[in-house]
Amino acid sequence: MNLKLLSMSFVVLVGLAACSNDLDATPAEGARTMSLSADLTSSSTLLRTVNTGDTTVYGWNLLEGEATLDGETVEVQMLGNVDYVSGNGDFFGFITFVFADESTIGVRMIGQATAASDTSNATFASSLTVIGGTGAYLDVTGTGTFTGERQDALGGLVSSDFVLELVPAV
Repeated sequence: MNLKLLSMSFVVLVGLAACSNDLDATPAEGARTMSLSADLTSSSTLLRTVNTGDTTVYGWNLLEGEATLDGETVEVQMLGNVDYVSGNGDFFGFITFVFADESTIGVRMIGQATAASDTSNATFASSLTVIGGTGAYLDVTGTGTFTGERQDALGGLVSSDFVLELVPAV
């Protein structure tokens, strides 16, 4: 019985060691970090306000802007879906980065908004998952983050920062 327990303990320890090595793994070969900042403005919205005191807002907002990467302009298009109570809550959607050569990267976002007590401004944080790309980014994968801040009411300008760890297709 003790030998069996010792064998099982060894298997568990080896398994944990293997997992530990995966956590410390270096980035995939050819991985590239892409960091962009953009001021995004609302070009179209469909937002509904419901419930007592008009506290719940849901719907979508299309935000657009430009960033610069390696001296080239990058168009940023964000379609955000919101479900906020008193300005706080979940959002999700899609972001498309369009590069000067017409290459694109498509990204899915899932995040949280945190509003000031009067909902006049908010901060945003989300995880990003690369869906794929075209042109120079064909079949790219990766993950990243989006953080942002809005100094106006919902629908106002969002100062945005995006960081993507891009892994090219093999």
